[in-house]
Amino acid sequence: MCRVIAQVCVAAMRQKMGWKLIRLDDHWDNCGTVLLLFKRKTYQMITQLTDIPNTMVAFRASKEVTRDDFDKVVLPVVAELIQRTDELNYMLVLDTPLKNFTIGAWIKDALLGLNNLNKWNRVAIISDSESLTSFTNMFSKVMPGEFKGYAPEQTDEAIQWVSGQGILEKQVFQPEDDSRE
Repeated sequence: MCRVIAQVCVAAMRQKMGWKLIRLDDHWDNCGTVLLLFKRKTYQMITQLTDIPNTMVAFRASKEVTRDDFDKVVLPVVAELIQRTDELNYMLVLDTPLKNFTIGAWIKDALLGLNNLNKWNRVAIISDSESLTSFTNMFSKVMPGEFKGYAPEQTDEAIQWVSGQGILEKQVFQPEDDSRE
């Protein structure tokens, strides 16, 4: 009976909370204490967008964004672009509210800005928040480089602007119901 209860607990923790079982002590005979050790699964909530010109980097933020997301996804790609081009053309698609950025993510984001202060060229922030778009547009007044906010339906325009390549031969992010070729 204890074994069945423990297995139900393990299944529930995996399904509902995304936790992974590390160790399950096999002391089923006395039905006293069963030791269940779990580790929370981690998901990268910043993903790199790859179908873009090679003169820029682009990312999509969703759900909770952490310090590890910046360490494992953003920083290595940004470093490679700066080494290759000596400038930073950056686009971030925000599919999550800013409150979902952890303090560690905010610190890493600030350090990214400060550590590359003289490398910023063009930055586009894509969000459905009009206030964030307005704030981004004003950010050019206090930071080196150009910063522009875009609405989600302007993603292709943002890519063209950030990459400095004008009109692209193909639309990079074509809506599914759009019949353009």
